[in-house]
Amino acid sequence: LLLLAVGLGCTRMPTGQSSISAAATPAGTSVCFDGDGAHCLTVIPGPPRKPDYRYEGRFEPPTQWIDRERVHEARKVAPSFALKELYNPQKEGRYVTLNPSAVAALQRVRDAWHRQTGAGLIVTSGFRSPRRNRAVGGVVGSRHTYGDAFDFKPTGGRWDVATRNRMKAVCKAQGFNEVVTYKPSRSGHIHCAMDPGQAWRDGKVGFDAWIVKAADGAWRAEWAGIDNEGPPAVMW
Repeated sequence: LLLLAVGLGCTRMPTGQSSISAAATPAGTSVCFDGDGAHCLTVIPGPPRKPDYRYEGRFEPPTQWIDRERVHEARKVAPSFALKELYNPQKEGRYVTLNPSAVAALQRVRDAWHRQTGAGLIVTSGFRSPRRNRAVGGVVGSRHTYGDAFDFKPTGGRWDVATRNRMKAVCKAQGFNEVVTYKPSRSGHIHCAMDPGQAWRDGKVGFDAWIVKAADGAWRAEWAGIDNEGPPAVMW
């Protein structure tokens, strides 16, 4: 039995839809991060073949990467955020990955919070390479290493219990499913991420999968709805 079918609730392949290729992102591909085509950056296939980007855990490494030597750090990835605000320019290496859906959700959180309070957001941690994630004590497989987790705090106001709960509600309403708040004694920020594993635990699958028979007679899993990761882990 295919565990993917059991654990994720596989569906039939949609009629008329071609199978999705697992090929790497072609060099020079442009990816838009805000959903309206106004903030697009050139990406290259990956992950980089360097020790800093060695991934562990059950999820495949991200397949779309930004080369900092080709894309200026001041380029906007969303109306309110420049590329350099979503990683640490002084501590990260040459390559960065960001999940377009997560960046768009971060912008929506910022807009919703600004409408409610008049304040903006300060991102304190975004993408971290696996090496840097290990160095700061991050968990193996942290969503920060996939570019779909952000730690941030409001630009003004108190960070009391009521404010933290209010921010948690905004994050969840805008599509983040892994939300943790930290008290002022622990830097006073919120962690909002898009975690496929959390979706499985909640019974809310973040993508569709189905089983198809290849031309050579072998069965394989196809998928849709994954922005930035490679294929999901499949166990037969």
